[in-house]
Amino acid sequence: MTSPALIPISQSHLKILAACPRLFQHRFLDRVGAPSLLPPQQSQQRMGQNFHRLMQQYWMDLPIEPILEQSPGLRKRFQAFQASPPPLIRGDRLTEYRCTWQSGTFLLLGVFDLLVVGSSQAQIVDWKSFRQPNSPDLLSQSWQTRLYPYLLAQTSPFRPDQISMTYWFAQGRSPQDAPVYHFPYSAQRHQTNHCEIAAHLQQLHRWLQEHDQGQSLPKVALAQGECFGATHTCAYAERCQRLPAVPFPNPGTSALDAIEAIPEVPL
Repeated sequence: MTSPALIPISQSHLKILAACPRLFQHRFLDRVGAPSLLPPQQSQQRMGQNFHRLMQQYWMDLPIEPILEQSPGLRKRFQAFQASPPPLIRGDRLTEYRCTWQSGTFLLLGVFDLLVVGSSQAQIVDWKSFRQPNSPDLLSQSWQTRLYPYLLAQTSPFRPDQISMTYWFAQGRSPQDAPVYHFPYSAQRHQTNHCEIAAHLQQLHRWLQEHDQGQSLPKVALAQGECFGATHTCAYAERCQRLPAVPFPNPGTSALDAIEAIPEVPL
């Protein structure tokens, strides 16, 4: 692969790169397609896309009823927003705001669902059409939470301590609950993010050079459980020869029993 002049890097790229460099290679360098989504996953994906389009038109004062008519689930989520909207600062509101920052041969990018720009504060808002996470700590450490405020601090007059990020989830643990998570940014977090992002990009630059010479990016350590586990299996586990071995059936075990003992591999 010949690296382009500028290589776009989103929070999804950083997430996959940190989880498993070989997965990054399969997805973004070799472009090996992942298996198709199952119908429930496709439905959830469409719901998310429609909900984001709905919120974009809402903040732009465009008609939203045609979108709401598409599904009762979409209307239910919008009603949850109306009943429990996230607290927003005062200021200009920009939807689907695209923010980019060049670092060497890489172009870091993020698309903010909503950016509220006040006189002395800026707030990034992200809409989630699915259920709230089990661990807010994991959300605070996600690459989206780290990258988006970093990009805004790098490209705007706002200091890190004037920036915050807010997540709004349409579904809580109860029907009446629409959880909101708010993460203030800071100079310390900005410096930490800067160092971590720079380290990942420097390593990726070396791996890309090696990939151009025919070398593969490293696999994640098997012990980290990214390849397979009790509730998940990587879509590329077989390609990486990381599927667990199925033991040979004991004498007296039928072939059907042996087949049924093979763990199911979710797509």
